[in-house]
Amino acid sequence: NYSFVKLKAGEEWLRVISRIGLNGLDYSGRPNKIAHFICLDDDDLDECHEFSPAHIISEQNTFVESWEEGSQFLEKDFCDLSLDAVTSSTPYWEEVTGDGGWASHFIEQYQDSADSQINIVYDSHIDPLRLILEAMSLLSSEDQWDTTFSTYFNGASLNSTCNWRFILRGSKYQELSLIHI
Repeated sequence: NYSFVKLKAGEEWLRVISRIGLNGLDYSGRPNKIAHFICLDDDDLDECHEFSPAHIISEQNTFVESWEEGSQFLEKDFCDLSLDAVTSSTPYWEEVTGDGGWASHFIEQYQDSADSQINIVYDSHIDPLRLILEAMSLLSSEDQWDTTFSTYFNGASLNSTCNWRFILRGSKYQELSLIHI
């Protein structure tokens, strides 16, 4: 699950990008997970405003994908990312839906939504992060950093926002959704 959320901390909103994924097996043979959260402050946004949260997430080596040590604070500089991958075209939307124009329709539905939340059900062979990356390219830089998302939505957390909720077909949250791709 990749996500970008805004969390309310007192009077301040914090922006957090994250990855939760598989990380081997635990001592009993059950699947283990690794969670990596990156908090971005206003200075980070000022330095990297040309990148969307989805672009940062999609870059290789943004997240640690395996870990054998205890929790730690790690420094990361995102300002050396490549702009080559930033696009305003929608080839993956076209591949998935048959028409790249659905990305624009998705953005319109989101912007017209009273509660600014869109729930999208997808099949397991679809990469929601690629859809998010292309859709975000249709937003202004400011809107990109105000639009939150989850590639594997499984419930909203208190004091946080999630605007684009991608829900795997067959999950219990599927009933919430109006858009199925």
